[in-house]
Amino acid sequence: SEELRCKCDQLAKDSERMRKIVDEEGQKRTKLQAAKEAAESVRVAAEGEISRTNGEINRMQKEVTRLEAERDGLAEEKESLLILCSDLEETIESQKLLHQTSAEGT
Repeated sequence: SEELRCKCDQLAKDSERMRKIVDEEGQKRTKLQAAKEAAESVRVAAEGEISRTNGEINRMQKEVTRLEAERDGLAEEKESLLILCSDLEETIESQKLLHQTSAEGT
């Protein structure tokens, strides 16, 4: 009977120890699950931010391409205007010479 009571006491202690271990493991699992959920939430938010950032980068690249094309067009226009100015200067000079020549001839 004494031996049986000792075994019962030992089983009760073992049972209590196992219950604590199970409780601790349950708490660890709950914390782990919460951490997993938080990590997933951060991942989803990061993916959304990356997507928005990529969209903004694409928009900016299109704007840069548009501005470069505009700049190239302006450079061509400038070249054309410089040629016209040069032609006009030549015309003015030749008109001056003609005027001087005709003035000297009179």
